[in-house]
Amino acid sequence: MRHNYENGWLTDTSTEDPFHTILSPLSVEPVQAESGRYIQPHLPPQRSTVPTSGAIPVVQNPYVPPLWWLGVHGGAGESSLAALFPGTAAAEHQWQIPIQRGVTQRSVLVARTNLAGMHAVRLAVAQWAAGAVSSDVELVGIVFMADAPGKLPRALRDYLQITASGARRHWLIPWVDPWRLGQPSVSPELELLGQDLHLISTFPRLKGKPRK
Repeated sequence: MRHNYENGWLTDTSTEDPFHTILSPLSVEPVQAESGRYIQPHLPPQRSTVPTSGAIPVVQNPYVPPLWWLGVHGGAGESSLAALFPGTAAAEHQWQIPIQRGVTQRSVLVARTNLAGMHAVRLAVAQWAAGAVSSDVELVGIVFMADAPGKLPRALRDYLQITASGARRHWLIPWVDPWRLGQPSVSPELELLGQDLHLISTFPRLKGKPRK
């Protein structure tokens, strides 16, 4: 399910959340790669900054794929999405920023639809919006991955809508049972995600078998 919002939310002003700001508009100009191929090299990051208050670490990386999937907590699903979209990369729960100045790096936050996952999204969006990441990182949107089969409870659905308004785009991906057995499977919602992101940047075709 795809949703677009014109404005972000004002983050919590409690002492537990150090960032208080409203999100800026999203730029959607594509980034062109010189070689036309996106192969992630095994290169160590050049610099790492570990923020306080539970914020996500920030690392410099010479690799610039079409898109980073940034899981805001363990088990969010960043590796599964990277495997389905060839050429994109899992950010290993870190903000990946380009070494070269002026190069835009696109990132999509990934979280499960439980309370802890959505709280982690709020912290990550606030961190980015406060300028604590890099002006070269573009937050494309948020992917919410179902944490269990079936519909979300009403309280979680309401909290998801509040959390999702922190970004200009968000997608809700229902539970994909074949993934539990390591079988690639593509749901209509994943197809829609791929179509939307293809409009934003140079994006590879989706892998896997369509789910019936």
